[in-house]
Amino acid sequence: MSQTIAEIENRPGQYIVSAAVDGFLLWSSSMLAMLSLVYCAVATFKYFFNRQGRIGASLSKLSYNVYIIHVVVMGPIAYVLLNTDIPALLKYPILVLTTWVVSNMLVFAYSKAVERLTA
Repeated sequence: MSQTIAEIENRPGQYIVSAAVDGFLLWSSSMLAMLSLVYCAVATFKYFFNRQGRIGASLSKLSYNVYIIHVVVMGPIAYVLLNTDIPALLKYPILVLTTWVVSNMLVFAYSKAVERLTA
């Protein structure tokens, strides 16, 4: 009863070397693939997005003040959304976006007012 190599290789439950070695090879190849994807993503973002535009510069200049004030802005918005009859999965993005926009607008207006008063 001789079997061909194709019949032996196609039997379910058979390993190439052993369960441990096959598991290690599968794990290490998947880790190498993920590391390669991370490297490609970092290189791509470094090449294409390694500069700051006017909007990014303005937002980064205001970021600490937005960080300080965002909790004060979020409270009333969350209170209004608390009794609103919409799903929570919709309330969260509304709260995040509204808080971000209102906080940036308040800090921007405040910084412009301070610039006018000091100039």
